Amino acid sequence: MKKGTTITIVFLMCFSVFAQQKAVEEIYAKYFQAIGSENSKNVANVQAKLITTSENTAEIRSNILGDSKNNVETNSKIISFTDYVGKYYASISYSITSFGNVLSRTLQSNGKGYFVMEDGTKTEYPVTVDIFKNGYASETIPPGSERMPDEVFKEEEVYVVKCELEKTLPTIKKNTQYTYFSKSSGLIIGSKQITSILIENPTVGNTAVNSTTINDFKDYKEIGGILVAHRIDTTIESETNGPNMKNTSLTNSTQIYTDIQFNTDMESFKSNCFQKPKECIAAF
Repeated sequence: MKKGTTITIVFLMCFSVFAQQKAVEEIYAKYFQAIGSENSKNVANVQAKLITTSENTAEIRSNILGDSKNNVETNSKIISFTDYVGKYYASISYSITSFGNVLSRTLQSNGKGYFVMEDGTKTEYPVTVDIFKNGYASETIPPGSERMPDEVFKEEEVYVVKCELEKTLPTIKKNTQYTYFSKSSGLIIGSKQITSILIENPTVGNTAVNSTTINDFKDYKEIGGILVAHRIDTTIESETNGPNMKNTSLTNSTQIYTDIQFNTDMESFKSNCFQKPKECIAAF
């Protein structure tokens, strides 16, 4: 009797896992169909223009430096080029902040990334995420995805799929993402990412950083047979606890894509834009 009961329980557990996985695949299948991802195989590169606005409010409590509160507003224009075939990414950014205006460029190629300032100063940065791996709008389901209880996001009923994102640095202890799929349209209309970082220092003490990022995807428009969100509203809440200090931060930002083009001339972008950043931004 016990043996039969055990077999039944194991069967039900396996069936539950299978049914859940099937549900995840069905949710993604509806999403892929909704955006027209079958057309993504024709996308070799993407050139985009976007305007971003952000406001960051931070409160710092320090036993050594005292308490302080800062508010920073930033307005930026960004022009980017992503080549999924040649694995090349370049962008130009012009930002207006309370600290002054900044014109900079970013280049990523051959597994290396560089920041290039207006005076030509180049700084290499580590490339921890392969942005070319899955191409543009490819039919890829994050490994280990599992369906969670349905929710309401921004007054819309959604399916929720959870996955563990890659921990690209040893200091990242948690990196979990929840993706919200509209039940009616099948589109991804939001996401929530929860990240925990621990910086260990046996001399002065450890520092822990916990953050929650919520994205709201809006204004889908069709380009080359693919639906693309042209507006992303983002809220980031962060808390840092370290030796003799505590820092809480809230950032609200909006990204609006004013132009997105597929399969443009990379050499034209390099010579007419990336190598002439001032002229290119002026013509934005």
